[in-house]
Amino acid sequence: MATYDDGDASLEAQLRGAGAPFDAAYDTVTSPEDRDYEGLSRRLLRPSGMHVAINGSGTDWVRALLGVPRRGHAIHMKQTSGADMAEILGLVKEGRLKAQVEEVLPFTEAGVAEAFAKLRSRRTKGKLVIRVDGAME
Repeated sequence: MATYDDGDASLEAQLRGAGAPFDAAYDTVTSPEDRDYEGLSRRLLRPSGMHVAINGSGTDWVRALLGVPRRGHAIHMKQTSGADMAEILGLVKEGRLKAQVEEVLPFTEAGVAEAFAKLRSRRTKGKLVIRVDGAME
């Protein structure tokens, strides 16, 4: 499995093998110190695909706020509604939206500490789930 350190070519090959081209790329890299993955994600998107960033350049934010975003690009602004959540739930029930879970950890001091250590490493390849007893039976 490719890692961030393997470079774009390795990561691109792995993602092509996983089903690219994709309809959307949800870019969660938010730190200014990190690489910009938009170019890579664009190569893996269908022509009508959407690159969604949870962060973006100052120019992208100004364009979004003025109502003139770049074509095929959106900035995630955390505003959800019941209708949005119902739509997402429908996609999950239909099997069209699946979360990649890397690991399920217990809701203990050690489990939570391990989850935060993994998050800080920025090397997780999916979501980390903290399991509260009985919640995911």
